[in-house]
Amino acid sequence: MGRSDEFDDALVAFAMSYADQTKRDHGHLLAALADARLPKPPAQADKVKRRSMVVA
Repeated sequence: MGRSDEFDDALVAFAMSYADQTKRDHGHLLAALADARLPKPPAQADKVKRRSMVVA
């Protein structure tokens, strides 16, 4: 936008910060699953079975 790189630089800074936060959040999620602070998601086969039941 415009002739300055200011907007582009701000957008890149935001995107990099967002990506870093996403990586940290994912690490926290994996740790919570490993420590059994969160229930493990159902097996993939269960997801497919449930989806086919909903569609049918």
